[in-house]
Amino acid sequence: MKPLNYIPKFVTIPWRMTRFFIRLIHYSYRPKRRFDGDSLRLFYKLIKLYVSEGYTPEESYHYGFLYKNITEKNNPTYVSRKKMSVIQRKINPVSWAPLTEEKGIFYRICTECKIPIPKLFGIVFNNLPGWSYKGSQITNIDEWNRFIINDIPDEFVLKPSRGVYGKGIKIYKRNADLFTDEKNTSSNAESIYRKIRTDPEYNTFVIQERIRNHQDFNILSQSEYLQTARVITNIRKDGTCHIVYAYLKLIVGANIVDNQNYGRTGNLLSKININSGSLEETIYLSSKPHGIEILEKHPESGFQLNQFSIPHWEDVCQTAINAAHRFSPIQAIGWDIAVAEKGPVVIEGNTWFDPPKFGDIEMILAEIKK
Repeated sequence: MKPLNYIPKFVTIPWRMTRFFIRLIHYSYRPKRRFDGDSLRLFYKLIKLYVSEGYTPEESYHYGFLYKNITEKNNPTYVSRKKMSVIQRKINPVSWAPLTEEKGIFYRICTECKIPIPKLFGIVFNNLPGWSYKGSQITNIDEWNRFIINDIPDEFVLKPSRGVYGKGIKIYKRNADLFTDEKNTSSNAESIYRKIRTDPEYNTFVIQERIRNHQDFNILSQSEYLQTARVITNIRKDGTCHIVYAYLKLIVGANIVDNQNYGRTGNLLSKININSGSLEETIYLSSKPHGIEILEKHPESGFQLNQFSIPHWEDVCQTAINAAHRFSPIQAIGWDIAVAEKGPVVIEGNTWFDPPKFGDIEMILAEIKK
């Protein structure tokens, strides 16, 4: 029997093609406005880059491939998300991907393996009984009320188990009988439960502890929200695990998540020296079509970015390596690791992590072949 929200392919495929066509027009027109280019030429170029290298219109635009005479052949140090997925599927067993991509499963495994994570309080489904860390089920509004009022702290994070790019994350703080989110909107326990049960996009949510940044991050960024290091690990054929690449995801503005999401959030990415933990190059995917911009100072704090070093960096690296061994035979994983006062905390593991955008993808591809 098909699920109630099942949509047949004869509907979804034409809709996806239409959306893709609209994006092609959108991104071929944007450079024209700024540089008086030929929209038809840019449209053709976008199609060519997608067919030959798998670049989406967004990727081609932000990597600067539409700007003047820049082409992918002039910039062979990037790889499209589509082509990266092909590479990942050759080294990571697809059937094992839910161990990292389904956060409810991921956190349960981490707990059993003693990998440091935010404490998992509960898992709630929109059509099945939920789970509480105390062992009880959450099957109705009364059990939810007892759980949220008696069993979890005043601050907690609610997020989709299958969410990506920080979508759907809510941060709640108890205020008497109400719960105030990051937008200062108040809800009672029942309304939160009903939102979970009726969410049109996600059918599973996790409730977990809120982790706060190490105090050193206060001088770097003015955000109170969590900023994580993406640490990419690779288990070689000889069984040894190596850190391939690392970068810090920095929040800008009023964002509550550190995801960059192809420039849509305005957040920054800072490459980390994997030997020392110090920041090197910091990049920003702007709305301009001339490619990635390099920043020297944080746009809000004014802090010189290359003067910052990640606290507890050795522990961060060791945590990533230990976790990677626990999730073998998944060979290459992109870990999102926060640094709290007491040390590193694993926030996510990503089997299908995005390719880094610093223009040196060859070193990563060379390592994962070892």
